[in-house]
Amino acid sequence: MQYNPLGNLEPYEVGLSYVWSNETLSFVKKIRKNTSKYYCVEGKKGVGKTTLLQSLLFQLEDSAYISFKKGNRVNLSSIKEQILIIDRVYNLNIFQRAKLWRCKKTIVYSAHYDTYGVEQLNIRMKTKIKLGPKKPKEIKDIISKKLFLANLKLNDFGCVLSDKNIQTISKKHCGNPRAIINELYFKI
Repeated sequence: MQYNPLGNLEPYEVGLSYVWSNETLSFVKKIRKNTSKYYCVEGKKGVGKTTLLQSLLFQLEDSAYISFKKGNRVNLSSIKEQILIIDRVYNLNIFQRAKLWRCKKTIVYSAHYDTYGVEQLNIRMKTKIKLGPKKPKEIKDIISKKLFLANLKLNDFGCVLSDKNIQTISKKHCGNPRAIINELYFKI
């Protein structure tokens, strides 16, 4: 199978597949009200930080999404948007991060742990949301949405995407969405 129906989606489509909880909706409201300058989306690898950040791009007016690769430099001169949604800040060196934190824009960024970024530079408080494991029903909703975007359904894959199988694999991977979806895909 060339096309991975559970993962090979464009950022816009990935954003559409995000399952919104009351906590994430509240987080978006805070950003819209601009209650602070820095907003951190925290969590382990694979829990949905990037997916949430990509979703925010379509939820917040006047926003720009930037994903840094190792060695990238911060150049904000061409960005006119007031809200910067930053993924992979950890790929920037300390001087590039300092340049980013000093800009006069609202910044929403992702972090694996609360050990770098704004805290490292002792810059004022931030609002934080911590993403964690998902329940089997939430995983099923994520998979259903991703398949729907690819014009597919859970039933198209028989018992591989059954409730029982999703629940079993969820326990195995402690509710980590990326790990669960990867294992389910390799069973298709």
